Amino acid sequence: MTSAPSSPDAPLDPARAAQIDEVVSRARAAAEAFRRMSQPEVDRIVQAMVVAGLESAVELAGIATEETGFGVFEDKVVKNFVATEFLWDYLKDKKTVGVIAEEPERNLQYVAEPVGVVMAILPVTNPTSTVLFKAIVAAKTRNAILFRPSPRAIRCALATVEILRKAGEQAGLPPDALQVIPDAPREVTHHLFHHPDIDMIWTTGGPKIVQLANQAGKPCISVGPGNAPVYLHRSCDVRGAVVDILISKTFDASVICPAEQTCVIDEPIYGATVAEFQRMGARLLTADETERLAKVAFTESGEPNIAAVGQSPRRLAELAGIALDGDPDAVKVLLAPLPSELGALGAHPLVHEKLMPVLGLVRSPNEEHGIRACELVTERGGLGHTSAVYARDPDVVDRYARAVRTGRILVNAPTAVGALGGIYNSLTPTFSLGCGTWGGSMTTENVNYRQLLNVKAVSRRMTPPQWFRVPSDTYFNA
Repeated sequence: MTSAPSSPDAPLDPARAAQIDEVVSRARAAAEAFRRMSQPEVDRIVQAMVVAGLESAVELAGIATEETGFGVFEDKVVKNFVATEFLWDYLKDKKTVGVIAEEPERNLQYVAEPVGVVMAILPVTNPTSTVLFKAIVAAKTRNAILFRPSPRAIRCALATVEILRKAGEQAGLPPDALQVIPDAPREVTHHLFHHPDIDMIWTTGGPKIVQLANQAGKPCISVGPGNAPVYLHRSCDVRGAVVDILISKTFDASVICPAEQTCVIDEPIYGATVAEFQRMGARLLTADETERLAKVAFTESGEPNIAAVGQSPRRLAELAGIALDGDPDAVKVLLAPLPSELGALGAHPLVHEKLMPVLGLVRSPNEEHGIRACELVTERGGLGHTSAVYARDPDVVDRYARAVRTGRILVNAPTAVGALGGIYNSLTPTFSLGCGTWGGSMTTENVNYRQLLNVKAVSRRMTPPQWFRVPSDTYFNA
């Protein structure tokens, strides 16, 4: 969730425009200084930033929870760990300066260059971990980066950047390579979108801000909203799948965009799966309770209700007027039964992304229906992002993978942390999940350092193939 600019033609006060121009000018100078640095110099800077971010992970998680008012403190700490220590484990041996790869048999070398000045749009849902991730990746690739935080998470961005900036500059980071432009007015974003000294826009947010970023006429790395479906095939390990999904869906109160949103369950295992969810602390809603919750989860315009985002099941029940038996704080997730008929499913508000511990349930009569239902869920705001399938039958996995259009298809693994890479799988660690052309992005990959490099191919002359002949009547005038 990121606040989107209202109009790309909105004017900016000339005095403020001049101030913004000065910030960008300083970033340009920093980028030019960064470009002259060696790999060892860059790696010392990156390591210093990683250590500073790691040491401040708990402090920054507290700021994020306090300022945004949602999520789970302990899980935000984990996300900050992923964005520092896990990221460092992946980046530390990567070459990003000079010759980064060679193909001797083809007489080719690949030489890395930075992008320049990057404008980074930040989400309110991951307000410190995303800054840590993007700043460290930018430093690894010798790029200056300007952060535009959500108006609801300005203090998060300022605190995180200050920690990283101080540590980085002590290790040699060029001054002004890390900056925050905290102005709430959307006109500032429009001004930056079209600024001649901004080389790339790196957007983490919803479809509106992604669309506006893509319309700015600059190279963009854009990621879209998540609306991850998960298909439980009759061949799956029910108990294992339920544990995975509960761990994932409760992580940071489900404000992390790859979290499971709708669980499609084959008919033969539906009853056992729901019973296992309930045994593990989930609360199954009635049809009436589901409709009441839907009115709380979204506004009349269909936007997520900020009062419900990242709230506990107890708080969501209070908002919807739902009575929870026993200890309300023991409820982990609210299970919302959704229609099996695909037309009705597609029209239900709770088929959309739910940034809260609410999981839609769909009873599926067969495999064809189950896969199609998952396709439909992604078409309601999650194309290109993330999906999952639980099955012991490899043919089912293959059919699911061919059908569902998401950049990440996780097999027998939770999506919330699994999609970020490096924990449940070998995906590249990231907090920037490409959604491909389906989601308005340039890539379906887990975005990391490669996307922030210009790579030059140095091609040395080879002996022409023997079949190549210049026509005998070809001649050149002196």
